[in-house]
Amino acid sequence: ILAAVAGVGLLVLFVGGAVFYLSWSDCLGGERATLEEFPHYAEPESGPRPLQGTCEVRYTTEASRKEVLGYYDERLRKNGWEVLGFHTSYLPKGMKEEEATGKRLSDLWELPQSAGGALVAYRDGYRYWVEYYPPSKEDPDVPDDEALVTASVSEGGRPGGFRN
Repeated sequence: ILAAVAGVGLLVLFVGGAVFYLSWSDCLGGERATLEEFPHYAEPESGPRPLQGTCEVRYTTEASRKEVLGYYDERLRKNGWEVLGFHTSYLPKGMKEEEATGKRLSDLWELPQSAGGALVAYRDGYRYWVEYYPPSKEDPDVPDDEALVTASVSEGGRPGGFRN
């Protein structure tokens, strides 16, 4: 009986350890190194940490969408990334969804600052996402006076833009 209890205990330890490892593995290997290969626009307040199959950092900043996404666009291109496109989820009246997605960062400049925005890049089997959420008094997850920025890296996937 003691051997059976010990065996069950080892199995639980092994399974629990495997689940723990897999939940953190997104930030143990190439994703973490990729996310840290150049400085972020501002010092991360959290991360790198695993989140739904990605390795992510988060920070707040008073900088504009143009400053933050422009910084990442330049840094990613200098480091050999293919920037696949830019996007905003904000759709002003009369704008079609495809007009909110572009291949040029300047496609976002005409939109109101409240639109936020994101960019996606691809290199060597990794996808790099940057999302900019403008200050918001209505959204409890975003500060009233600063923008929230998330940068994340995931492995795998096709080298496509926002519609994969």
